[in-house]
Amino acid sequence: MSGESVRPFTPVSLVAAIDGAGDLQLSWTRRSRQGLAWIDDVDVPLAEANELYDVVIDGIAGTIERQASSPSLTLSSSELAALGTGPASIAVRQIGDWAGSRSVETATTLP
Repeated sequence: MSGESVRPFTPVSLVAAIDGAGDLQLSWTRRSRQGLAWIDDVDVPLAEANELYDVVIDGIAGTIERQASSPSLTLSSSELAALGTGPASIAVRQIGDWAGSRSVETATTLP
């Protein structure tokens, strides 16, 4: 028994971008087991008691772990300095009432 039936769906469309100030802007799209009907211009309803995500950024020099209560997160350039410059991997998973989703992942290059 792996608990797949109680996991939220994996978030999708994870985007990582460094803005002009050197901050890391992350955004993704949540998915829900309650929003399986395709209705234009309507957000997917949340199937969990709370909207919460675990975000992990692994850089050459360290790791940053944060929680977000919406499908976006900004890390300042001073926070990113702890990760070092160069390649970094980013993973986001939704925390559900009974289990966490599988992670959506992407990579970026830190300045």
